[in-house]
Amino acid sequence: MRIKGRSVVARCAVFGAVCFFLASPVRGKPPAGGRPDDFVRVATCWAGESLLGSLISRYGKWGGKKPAIPGLSDNAQVSELLADHSIEAGVHVGRWGVPDYRRFAKSSFKTVKMLKPYPLGCFVVYVVVNAKNPVAQLTLDELAGIYRGKVKDWGNVPGGNKGNPIHIFSPLFNKTGYHVFKSRALQGYEPDKRLRDWSARTVRMKAHPDGVIGAVIQDVNAIGFFLFDHRNEVDKRVRVLGLVPRRAKKPVLPSKETIFERKYPLYQMMTMYAHPEAPAVALDFCKFAASPENARLLRKYSLFPECDRLAYFAKKRLAEDERDPKKWLGEQPPTQPATKPAPKAPTPSKPTGGASAVQQAKLQLHRAQELQARYRKLELEAIGRYRAQGLSDYSDEDRKQLDELRTAIERCFERAAQLDPTNEKSSRKLADAAWQKMSGQYGSMVQALERHTQYLDSFSGSPHARGMMERVIGLNVNLAVHLKRSGVRNSSIAAVPRNLPNKKLIKGYRRSAMKHLARYMVRFIPVRDRRGGGSFYSFGVMTGIYDGSMRAYFKLGVSEQEMEEVVAEYGRAVDRYPKLLKHSDFHRLRYFAMKQQKQAYVKLLTAMQKRWPDPKDVHWKLGKEEAVEDLCNMFETDRRASSFYQWLRGKRGVGDLPYVGYDPNKKGPKGEGGT
Repeated sequence: MRIKGRSVVARCAVFGAVCFFLASPVRGKPPAGGRPDDFVRVATCWAGESLLGSLISRYGKWGGKKPAIPGLSDNAQVSELLADHSIEAGVHVGRWGVPDYRRFAKSSFKTVKMLKPYPLGCFVVYVVVNAKNPVAQLTLDELAGIYRGKVKDWGNVPGGNKGNPIHIFSPLFNKTGYHVFKSRALQGYEPDKRLRDWSARTVRMKAHPDGVIGAVIQDVNAIGFFLFDHRNEVDKRVRVLGLVPRRAKKPVLPSKETIFERKYPLYQMMTMYAHPEAPAVALDFCKFAASPENARLLRKYSLFPECDRLAYFAKKRLAEDERDPKKWLGEQPPTQPATKPAPKAPTPSKPTGGASAVQQAKLQLHRAQELQARYRKLELEAIGRYRAQGLSDYSDEDRKQLDELRTAIERCFERAAQLDPTNEKSSRKLADAAWQKMSGQYGSMVQALERHTQYLDSFSGSPHARGMMERVIGLNVNLAVHLKRSGVRNSSIAAVPRNLPNKKLIKGYRRSAMKHLARYMVRFIPVRDRRGGGSFYSFGVMTGIYDGSMRAYFKLGVSEQEMEEVVAEYGRAVDRYPKLLKHSDFHRLRYFAMKQQKQAYVKLLTAMQKRWPDPKDVHWKLGKEEAVEDLCNMFETDRRASSFYQWLRGKRGVGDLPYVGYDPNKKGPKGEGGT
């Protein structure tokens, strides 16, 4: 690796990569006889070190495969290592995520197109000014002029006030946000000397986005940029600037729509590339890294996941289809490209007037299966066509034919379910069709919930009930979230109708989710380790959803009677399994803590101590820490001063209070406690 002329940071990074390679089980280059199937080396550029480590840790627990071996380098070195086949995969950050093609001139393959790309997501940089600053938008050239020192007064910017000097702030030079801004806004040029000068860096450059935002809040003439973090909202005391891309006229504000549609200019892609000769386990790791199950992890590292972008466009297409519905296909099949006619399967004769509804339902199911086979064949042909043409999606003609076929299939299942309500398969397929058609719109989610609920009401003993129950629970939770969050509720994608009784509906959806969760626990706790029935959640995830749904329901301001109803339902379902889920009394304690009912809380907790006098009893295992935290918050006491905390360690008796004259309505002295 060539590190001549690199900075100290780059040299240390490369040295770390070399050490990691030498410390791996297989040292140096791979053996002449070829690479073993589990021999995987992955290098990452400057922005992916922590993310790659997390992905490797998750992959080590996934499928029983060996984790990859990480290396550290910059973009050029990643390309060089890929060209020499010193690594099986490399993480690259750039506008399009394309490696440096010049590094492949002397390699065994001549073009970058032979690499297999796996887009992970994109980084996005926000530019902000003080909320009192009248400037609301900038062109990229104006922004570059400000940070290169060519524009130093707000009077030289449209909408700015003359005589006000511009004070620039930025992240540290080794932060991802700085590299993205330098590449996309400054086009690789060095920033103003106010950022390059070491004496000014301590003032102008901040280690964290909060530092940049705080500096802009305190200075009316300040401007700053930072890497967007999904975990934090932008402070209202600063204004996010709209940016006018080059060769454009209108400013673009950063939002999910403008970022996914690539209209907002300050972004850079992160892509994982696999070598054409990489073993199967390397390709498997790349697919895993880009899969939707890692979307939450990618957001944690400030990325907008590519899987979220694909889901956004899928929902957008479905929304457009719903606004402009296609005509029912009827009995005529859609037109297809001229191909060699396949032998036709024998079709049943049309039902006569005396045919029963059950027979007609079977005919509709048979027709739906034929249409599904035709749909799968057309879909494979469409995928082959758009890949051969180098496109990223279906052509308009293929999309139209696929949409018409999907609608025809759904109509067949709907008709079959109407003709024969006792037919489990038609009802299940109808629910599946609603699930696949579901977009982020409120109406499609309500329709899917209705069809899944009807299925469970009619076929509760079905082997597919577990997956259907999980879908119903998820839909109820998501609908409650749609109505509660104003940002989602008011968005054009969600399309939530106006003047809905939101509070009543939210409580109803939460209550329905817990009702189905209780049924789920009663039925599937005994077979929790056995997967099947369309299940796509682990049992541990479902217990977490139950606990979170209970908390969310309590936050809606429910009465004590409503609380008792859901907690008693929970208790009947799970109190027999204290090793798996918290006892129902812990949820009662949580309700009393949220309502600040101290007397009721202490009375119930004392009764629980008498019922389970041994602090090591299995019933205390899952709920004791939460009870300690609630006591500390309610009575403003230190953790160690809590009498319950001392009881758990065998230093106090049941109801032994920390000081004389205990009054639950009186807050105890800080450090002594009132517990």
